Amino acid sequence: MLTSTLPKNGGERAALARARQLTELVWTPVRGVPSYIQRKNCLLPSGVPLKGFPYSSTEKTDKFITENVHIRTFLSAIRNPYSTLYQPGQGRHYTCSYGIVCNGLARYALGIPYRVSTARWEDIPGMRRVADRGCFTAEDIRLLDVLYAFGDGRSHVALVTDILRDGEGAIREIEVSEAVRPVCRRACYPTDVFFEKYALFHLDRYDRLADVPPLDEADAALLRDYRDGPPRPIEIDNGDFSNYLLGQIATLATFTEGEDTVEIYRDGVLYESFDIQGPTVRAFEPEERGYFTARLKRNGAEVHFAFLQAKTGYRREGDRITVTADPCDENSELHYMDFRIPGKSPQALAKYETLTEEEKRSGVITRKIPETAGGFKVYYRGIYGIWTHPLTVIE
Repeated sequence: MLTSTLPKNGGERAALARARQLTELVWTPVRGVPSYIQRKNCLLPSGVPLKGFPYSSTEKTDKFITENVHIRTFLSAIRNPYSTLYQPGQGRHYTCSYGIVCNGLARYALGIPYRVSTARWEDIPGMRRVADRGCFTAEDIRLLDVLYAFGDGRSHVALVTDILRDGEGAIREIEVSEAVRPVCRRACYPTDVFFEKYALFHLDRYDRLADVPPLDEADAALLRDYRDGPPRPIEIDNGDFSNYLLGQIATLATFTEGEDTVEIYRDGVLYESFDIQGPTVRAFEPEERGYFTARLKRNGAEVHFAFLQAKTGYRREGDRITVTADPCDENSELHYMDFRIPGKSPQALAKYETLTEEEKRSGVITRKIPETAGGFKVYYRGIYGIWTHPLTVIE
């Protein structure tokens, strides 16, 4: 019998629990889920249970689960056949518009709150390389070490979530959790198989494991209690407690029989209403930003979402830029910003910038422009999580 390696502190326990959240959920799609497997576009069939959150590179749709798509929002989207989850993302790969990328699983598990590209993985504060590829043994690996590869045709991040030993203390198996097509997974490999599979990977270690924030008990309860079933009486395509940018179009869907009235409230005041007869699908495009609730008057069911808009400008002086950013929303605050490399698909990250409390308060950010950068994005945190201002190109 093999014995698992136990976490040393609360931060490590939290990181392991977070990784398991993304690899253990069993859910059944109600429509085909766009995916890209073995170099081919495909649809994961409806009605067939899946284990693990969906993998998708969603930079162009900007719908990253656990980042700007809350776990509860994703869960509400599963049962809705009109959900964004079942829409193909933009780009040549036919992947779904909601998803998690490889480094997203590791960042969520380790409590890293910023979107970081795989190319810039080792720029994360507290992340360091402890061994180059081919230069470490099983005994060199620690729980929650990161397997990292970039270059030579390989770009991937994975997380060691268990090290199993026999009765004499020898390492026999290594468990890896990772976001791969089509879903996040966790798998144990005998050591010889492990080193063959991850032969091109370096070994990184995060020195801030003790600081990983505790598991969100509300998220844990939602995942623990999730069961497949019919959609709720009223749904919206991005999911409950979701964000839209002003100018986007939301799709409301109702799933009740008989007559009812849909009432849409903006910041607690009735904004629009319409009568329905049986199941309906209707577009909603407000002219004003705000926090909305769509409610069935007789049934009582409701769904929550926000339409947001920010003002972003900049002034360039030589190799420095001063960004002015205003979320135009008293419930949102500046979170961080990043610089982007132009001409990439999707737009590649050049450098991310953490902000001081003064910068968050004032909305004024001055930085040196990275040599490779051609634009920037500003991120805000609001009631329904992170939302993003569109890419601004630096002239």
